[in-house]
Amino acid sequence: MIIIDTLRRKKEITVNGEQIMDLTSKSFEFIGMQLITGTTVVTDDFVMRPDLISQHIFSDQNKFDYLMKFNGISNPFAINTGDVIFLMDESDMQLSRASTATDDNKEDIRKKFFDPSRLSKKDQKRLDFIKTKASALPNASAQVLPPNFAEPGSQEMKSVDGKIIFGGDVVVNKNNCPEPSSRARVKAKLLENKIFKK
Repeated sequence: MIIIDTLRRKKEITVNGEQIMDLTSKSFEFIGMQLITGTTVVTDDFVMRPDLISQHIFSDQNKFDYLMKFNGISNPFAINTGDVIFLMDESDMQLSRASTATDDNKEDIRKKFFDPSRLSKKDQKRLDFIKTKASALPNASAQVLPPNFAEPGSQEMKSVDGKIIFGGDVVVNKNNCPEPSSRARVKAKLLENKIFKK
């Protein structure tokens, strides 16, 4: 059984009452220049198999995540015959592990963006103006959020009639967009308004 050390070290966080693994926290901190201790060339036996490469080099298949990260490989299925894999010292690999995340990561990310103490006077005036303008809209939101943030409690993804809809609740003005828009409809609207040329 392969044990992925970098996943094992990830913190669990609570989101909407559910325990999940925080995959967004960094796994490695490569500080300064990293010493390359050697190289290996991928043979036909090692194509798409970083675990076998790790077993061959370190006699431990569970260190493949270090090799992949050190070589900037995010997709193990992209490893092909003739690829050159850079190697680093085993002790350096252990030192490069990022320290485990602190409890600060459990904090809602929105708080980092809307902490009034972090705002300059100009930003605070802008935020007050946006709140005033938003509250005057017919579908006034309880919160002022950037366009890529959903309101707490909204569903970013849902299933309707067997189709998966992304961002159905994220639209600020649902009255103007009562149903998901197709690519063809958007293109037709752009042509109609002479914004898009054939």
